[in-house]
Amino acid sequence: MAEIDEIDFKILKELQKDGRISLAEISRRTKIPDSTVYDRISR
Repeated sequence: MAEIDEIDFKILKELQKDGRISLAEISRRTKIPDSTVYDRISR
C-alpha cells in the first residue's frame, strides 16, 4: 500500500472541501501540475 505524502495530502484536502472540484481547479489551488494531480487521483 502506498503512503500518503505531502502532495497527496494537499489533493485530498481540496477534495474534502469539494468532492466535485475539477482536476484543473485542484491544480490551480495547490500549484501542482495538472498531470501530477491526474496521476495521483488515478492511482
